[in-house]
Amino acid sequence: MFEKGRKVELDDRKIEFRKILFGFLLLQNVKFLKDEVTTINSIEGSNRKN
Repeated sequence: MFEKGRKVELDDRKIEFRKILFGFLLLQNVKFLKDEVTTINSIEGSNRKN
């Protein structure tokens, strides 16, 4: 019984870790996309001026 409890606890930790990791990766992607959009906008902006 004790062993089973330990396993569930470990699974919970794995899930938590994955959530954190996934959230972190998602934030990195959003930041990257924002940077990309900013770059594209500034390029288009400079093209419009010319």
